[in-house]
Amino acid sequence: MQIFGEYRINVTSGELGGDSGDKVYLSAPSMLATQYQTIERSLLRVPGVQRVRRIALIPSERRHFELDTLLRHVADPVLSVDREGGVVAANLAAARAFGVSLDKVPGLQLQRFLPLMQVAELLRDFAVPRYGLPVTVRGRAYRMEWSPIALADGSATQREGAGSVDSLAGAVLTLQQWDVDLSVADLPRPVALWDFDRRRDSCLQLQELAAYDAPLLIAGERGSGKSTFAAALHYLSPLAADGDCRRFLPRDGELPLPERLGSTGTLILEDLHRLSAQAQLALVRRLQYLPPQIRPVGTCAATGRLEPALAQFFSSLAVVLPPLRNMRPALGRFAATMLRQDNREGRCQRSTAMPWR
Repeated sequence: MQIFGEYRINVTSGELGGDSGDKVYLSAPSMLATQYQTIERSLLRVPGVQRVRRIALIPSERRHFELDTLLRHVADPVLSVDREGGVVAANLAAARAFGVSLDKVPGLQLQRFLPLMQVAELLRDFAVPRYGLPVTVRGRAYRMEWSPIALADGSATQREGAGSVDSLAGAVLTLQQWDVDLSVADLPRPVALWDFDRRRDSCLQLQELAAYDAPLLIAGERGSGKSTFAAALHYLSPLAADGDCRRFLPRDGELPLPERLGSTGTLILEDLHRLSAQAQLALVRRLQYLPPQIRPVGTCAATGRLEPALAQFFSSLAVVLPPLRNMRPALGRFAATMLRQDNREGRCQRSTAMPWR
């Protein structure tokens, strides 16, 4: 570096590279051609230096330039946010979707454009991707894919403090324009899976099982959160990227399923224990002919209340939720969190049991 100092050449950055890590790249953006010709001879006299060459961009600058060019030409809005929900970078399509100029997007809060999105909870909840989240930006419907960016030591940080966003650097969001089909039932509202107390293990189990496509049964007593977990599973599954979620509840001991159930997505079958024995057997016959791209998710009070054939169909994967009475020390935290979320969204609902449907 003494040679650069003698010729008053300002080196702004440097890095090692090459196939064997034997190349040194230095960035000197203000260096003149005559300075390079002079310094080249001096550098070749340094022991170990075999060749000196001038290039337009060092490898990291080239990668940044290529990625920036690629993002600018992506038709879908793509942006990254920090763990507080502030926009760090975005492509031109995202700026157009938000209705602001590209240079004004960094630094803005994502909550400004997605006021109903639980940004803090998405960051806090799990360090895993989310798929197909329905959002509306300036009156236009999109499906959003949420890909958290984990820090290098994220796993260690997460073990030390469960539920902390310290394990994340932020997330990358991709929005795909969505032509809402009015013939399809409304998608469930994305909710945070509050993983306090004994629910933590159930949440982590659901996160793990979401990657599979086998039928899943969610068991638990009334009010333990079966419907919330079933809806959350849809957005944790890659099927949500292009598929829909349809939910059916028993009526007079029967489950009124339509003739056509779509071709991809999640099929939530609520309170299977309330079906008659005949209805459960008929449901098993129907489920056996589902398209492979549809994942059935059932909820029930207890697996022992299902007919053997239906219990066998859902026997491969199951999540059992703990009853609320076993989590009394955490109930105050649950209630405070729900009230804070309701106030932030301007709804101020009186019931704190909303997420325990």
